[in-house]
Amino acid sequence: MSSATRYSWLLCSRLRASRDWELVLIDRLPAAERHSFGQGFSSDVYGILRPLSNDRPIKAVGPDTALLFITLQEAMPLPAYVKAGFGDESDSAIAQLVGDGIFEVEIQGEWMSGPRALDAAINPGVDIPVPTAETARAKSRLALMMAAALPSPEPDTLFSFLYRYGTTPVMAERMREWRNAGAIFDSLGLDQFESRPVLSTNSAWWTFPGSLQQLERFSPKLYVGVAGRALKEALRRMASVPRKTGRALPPFKIGASLHGLHRPDRLVLYPTTVEEARHLALHLNQELAGLPPDPVPFTAEFAGGRHVSWGADPSRERPVWWDDEESWRGSLLRTLSVALSDALRAGVQRPWTFAEERARLAGIDPDTWAATYTGWEM
Repeated sequence: MSSATRYSWLLCSRLRASRDWELVLIDRLPAAERHSFGQGFSSDVYGILRPLSNDRPIKAVGPDTALLFITLQEAMPLPAYVKAGFGDESDSAIAQLVGDGIFEVEIQGEWMSGPRALDAAINPGVDIPVPTAETARAKSRLALMMAAALPSPEPDTLFSFLYRYGTTPVMAERMREWRNAGAIFDSLGLDQFESRPVLSTNSAWWTFPGSLQQLERFSPKLYVGVAGRALKEALRRMASVPRKTGRALPPFKIGASLHGLHRPDRLVLYPTTVEEARHLALHLNQELAGLPPDPVPFTAEFAGGRHVSWGADPSRERPVWWDDEESWRGSLLRTLSVALSDALRAGVQRPWTFAEERARLAGIDPDTWAATYTGWEM
């Protein structure tokens, strides 16, 4: 179901601006407050929406959102000019503002915003069974459900849990075998690849360099989800791919510490093009067939195999391709943890579904965890 169809109810509902925010013209902000935003604002920013009664972050808004906030000081259906301006994206654009609590919507005579509003509109009121974590998709849903049961609703706590979900227990027999980066190099046979690996600056990764081409906006990223006990065999099979396909492997990284090899995303490849990502994923899934899979949560699976999944990192403007900062999973899980925190505080029945909806509005399909904003067909 598309986002527009999913939120079509907003087009015939009454809306109003939340009383919990105030709109401030950017020119009326004190110089010190403008400076606190770091690099400042772009030329198309009208002002900020400042929360009055909670600890939500300040939001910079453009003229269109500011005008709508002023227009909806009095409750009314969505103005016609908004539908004309946003077209097919009107529903999802307003849903984001309702989900963030900036606008309120009238549902069955009650004004709602944030998690309660979207939850009341999209959930059918039936319990959702707990899935078995046999695929990346099911593992992701289970991670959200378990995070919702944590005693603390703080976003940072939820983020930490979600990011580490899927980490495997450290086995005693591995503590000696993988005791340091050098032992890992020898144990996994990392000298079998054409390029010789180097340790990352923080010694967290063994990184295998290669040709890294700048993409226009987004970068494909492949996760190899193989159980730790099969990692050595997986690498042996992966090393054979260039000989069988006639294509060199792209840059990749593998954990260089005991805990790094137990994290869910322990082996990651960085293809230079979307076409290369598809080709490589096809061959890797074929080569890794029969090995015990260990799907990486919050990544999108490829058809034809459970061992390789993908994400879409932000544009690589820095040369350090292996850096975790602003990574696919990091940026996605920030969105999910904040949304899950909001839903928990609002007391909705199924807070994880609101988190999934916020991901959908951010351009991630929570049914597959594919990045729809890239336009890729994987």
